[in-house]
Amino acid sequence: MARSWTTPAARCAAIENVEVACGIPMLMLGDFSEDVARGVDEYMIRQPVGVAAIICPFNFPGMIPFWYLPYAIACGNTVIVKPSERCPITLQKVFRLLDEVGFPKGVVNLVNGGSDTVNALLDHPAIAAVTFVGSTPVARHVYARASANGKRVQAQGGAKNPIILLPDADVSLTTNIVIDSAFGNADQRCLAASLAITVADRTRSLCGAGRSRHLARRRQWVGKGRPHGSRDQPAKQDAHPGTHPKGVG
Repeated sequence: MARSWTTPAARCAAIENVEVACGIPMLMLGDFSEDVARGVDEYMIRQPVGVAAIICPFNFPGMIPFWYLPYAIACGNTVIVKPSERCPITLQKVFRLLDEVGFPKGVVNLVNGGSDTVNALLDHPAIAAVTFVGSTPVARHVYARASANGKRVQAQGGAKNPIILLPDADVSLTTNIVIDSAFGNADQRCLAASLAITVADRTRSLCGAGRSRHLARRRQWVGKGRPHGSRDQPAKQDAHPGTHPKGVG
């Protein structure tokens, strides 16, 4: 299982989300207000919405599903997870572990496939909520189609924010952070910096230091993430033909 997660940080993030979701009895408490008007009390309760679909990206196939899966289950929903067709293996291993947990049949479900599978989830009348993380064009499609079908939707796309380098920035520390952000995971992540804006007269010094840092990184071993010392591994390379079935219930 650990070999399917190239970074310890992703594994820790998944575990931490499960731990937080275990506190859902306190997190989902309702509210009660007495006498909001004459003879009127007001109360608010939280209830499950029903079936929730999670559409996952390729670059964090293990971490991002755990942003939603533990909370959806803890709040009483049933869940369908659709991993990226480019890297389905991680969630297949996760679901083998979920089978050992002993959830009732149909509480957690894994469905593989591409765009046709996504559209089927967005159109299915039994699905009440959809969450998506990925590119901005796909996020727009997911939001428009799912919301048109009356579903609750959260679609997170892009996240390509610029980095602003102020005059008092530490040159060495700043260039290390910028280069690590831009080239880590071979730029295949939403937070990879693609634009740095310098303020005042720091452009020349930061650019010179950035070139040196980038050349030093290029001399590092580049690989798939598992061998010791590999840091600039891509999140995906080629597709994985024939490695995943169409559906696992």
